[in-house]
Amino acid sequence: MDSVEDVEALRAGEVILPRERALVGLARRVVLNGGVLAGAEIAAARDAGLTDQEIVEAVTAAGLGSLFNAMAIAAGTGAGTGAGSGARLRQSSGTRAARGGHAANARGP
Repeated sequence: MDSVEDVEALRAGEVILPRERALVGLARRVVLNGGVLAGAEIAAARDAGLTDQEIVEAVTAAGLGSLFNAMAIAAGTGAGTGAGSGARLRQSSGTRAARGGHAANARGP
């Protein structure tokens, strides 16, 4: 899962693997309402085999992504709109994090 199409499928919730489906559901809950009442999503993540550490990493990544986008939009930089190479870098980084946690991001593409 490395292409822009793959990332778009993740954003649309079009995922097959239970692990990815659980991560997308949890990330959506965090982005849409800060994770309020995320018990079902956390349970689904655990049922899909994610560890508590991986769940914390997913929540942190989703929260930081939302924070970054909100700050960029407020600053008027346009970075939060998904345009340009910054968006491609975030998409690539997000794909690596979904696969192997943030340790995968530290290793690079």
